[in-house]
Amino acid sequence: MFQKEYMNSQYLSTTHFIESVEEGGFMVECKVFKPPFGMRKTVRAYPADGTINCSCNKFERDRILCCHALAVLDRLFK
Repeated sequence: MFQKEYMNSQYLSTTHFIESVEEGGFMVECKVFKPPFGMRKTVRAYPADGTINCSCNKFERDRILCCHALAVLDRLFK
């Protein structure tokens, strides 16, 4: 299951883009946008304590990071 999300995150890099990144002290907020459908996900990373969450709530539901969060992590820590 994780491998599927990771592969999807690699696909996101070519089909989605990070619309905005806001850095505020303890948090980095990214808006992941998929044209032409206009789907937006908000990913919030908290580097100080090493946590990340996404508005799709996949981690809360399935206990696995979603492709949106993985794509943002990949972009932030390259």
